[in-house]
Amino acid sequence: MKNPTKSISRSNIYVTDKNKILWQWTFDKIGSSKYPVTGFNLFYISNKKEIFAVDIEFNSIAWGVDTTQIGQYCSK
Repeated sequence: MKNPTKSISRSNIYVTDKNKILWQWTFDKIGSSKYPVTGFNLFYISNKKEIFAVDIEFNSIAWGVDTTQIGQYCSK
């Protein structure tokens, strides 16, 4: 399957039980691309096999630095 976004790569996919799937990912090219942004999505699957909720966590500091939103607060 081709990635819909060119700069994202799949790290791992885990089925944690019959109703949860964990997808770990990395964005290599956000903004300046100084830091890779890693994170995960935890999908909650209904008994009808539909996603009904998602928890998303990612390295927001790297994202903020790469997009020049918080660089002024970081040491050089």
